[in-house]
Amino acid sequence: MSSPSTPGPAGMNPGARLVIRLIIAAIAVIALILPLTGAIIDFTKRVNTYETSETVDLPETMSELVVDASNARVRIVTTPGKTGSVSFHYRGSSAEDPAVSVDVSGGVTTVGLTGLGDSMLGSNNDRVTLTVEVPESQAQELDVTSTSNFARTSIDGTYRGIVAETNSGYLEADVVADSLRLQTSTGAVRASGSVGTADFDTQFGAVEIDDLSVAKKLTVDTDTGGVEARLGTRTLPTEGIDINGKTGAVELFVPEIVDVEDTEATGYRLSTRSTSGRVDIAIDEAPASAEVVIPITLDATSGSVSIEYL
Repeated sequence: MSSPSTPGPAGMNPGARLVIRLIIAAIAVIALILPLTGAIIDFTKRVNTYETSETVDLPETMSELVVDASNARVRIVTTPGKTGSVSFHYRGSSAEDPAVSVDVSGGVTTVGLTGLGDSMLGSNNDRVTLTVEVPESQAQELDVTSTSNFARTSIDGTYRGIVAETNSGYLEADVVADSLRLQTSTGAVRASGSVGTADFDTQFGAVEIDDLSVAKKLTVDTDTGGVEARLGTRTLPTEGIDINGKTGAVELFVPEIVDVEDTEATGYRLSTRSTSGRVDIAIDEAPASAEVVIPITLDATSGSVSIEYL
């Protein structure tokens, strides 16, 4: 009598073979449906896509400008013209009906966008651009505030004061101003130009400072993210440089004192600390007898700290 065969690939019972065949068939159907669904969605978007643009004049007199625009690429710039304007361009779903809003109350001009749906992934960044042009003669005496969510914001020109905040996005400023503050919860900030005071704050993101001259105080705080700061040579912050990075590397590049155009300082006074990381100092510290110095404090909880000349 022959012994019964052991179940296996060749001796698999009919029930098991049926289950496997059903699974294979289901996978094949899914493999066909997904590309088809994607193609249908893409086709629908293309069919329902339209473009629109709008330009609105700004008031002739402004003491403060607030730009509140999320899910967009925002540019705030100065213009030699006498009249400021707000313009936007939209290319997206016809289900949305975006428009520029300009509200004036108590000397404060608020610019925004209406008719846009929420976009948790920030996809609207590539579909909506908002450009705010401020006359140069007005901008120098103007405080500018920019608030956004899922946006990419850039600010250029000469202003009195600038505050730009975003929950998630990218902030960039190339400006001349008495004060500059850039803050993001998740994202990155980049700054250059010449300012009186500079304050940068990120909870999760990088800070890049490139050729930024600060006359009074430079402060940088980041919870998670690196800091790379290259100071300009026009002046130095008389009240000091304070950089605190909880997690991430901190790199500071400063000019040699003799290369600075306008300063009474004779050197730098250093205070550096890294709880878990390397500390590299490649600049000369002012002697104890020096009366006018630039105080520098660098603190990293987890990450390296370095200071060197430009």
